[in-house]
Amino acid sequence: MHGFEYQAASHLIWNGMVKEGVAMVKAVRDRYDGERRNPWNEIECGSNYARSMASYALLNAFSGLRFDMVAQEIGFRPAYPLDGHFRCFWSLRSAWGEIEIGPNAAILRVRRGELTIKRIVLDLSDNGDGIAATLKGRRISCRRAADVIDFGMAVTIPAGAALRVKGKIDCRTKECRRCGSPRAKLPS
Repeated sequence: MHGFEYQAASHLIWNGMVKEGVAMVKAVRDRYDGERRNPWNEIECGSNYARSMASYALLNAFSGLRFDMVAQEIGFRPAYPLDGHFRCFWSLRSAWGEIEIGPNAAILRVRRGELTIKRIVLDLSDNGDGIAATLKGRRISCRRAADVIDFGMAVTIPAGAALRVKGKIDCRTKECRRCGSPRAKLPS
């Protein structure tokens, strides 16, 4: 029952067991390899069963997307970025777009809709308190508290605009942070 497998894999990834989660997803995908079974129709309790949509949770698990729209807070903690860089699609009720994270900046783009936030959470480096934010080329007042960048008031990012946060961002896996390696390794 692959719907349950995707759900379990997502939870493994969320809890730092990326290799185990990827292995579980690989096991499902190996069953639907195009030779033995149709890769576009994961059969579970009938054709095109809705539980297959559990695989969408993998996107949020790998990006580390967290959000609280009541508190107007969004955050990203990627499971494994490549060479300190990460780029991913995100989607919420009011908007969708992409996040791009590098060692010196994060860019939150809104492609459609409108996103209103007061805070963004990122894995910020311990060596560097200098954080600056801009929206549509204008500087936005912000302050840092641990990994939270607080704007002090609601900031609305319209479609076609990007919120840019400049500062030292620690875009490495937890494993690489422990061992001090600057390069994230993909699970094998």
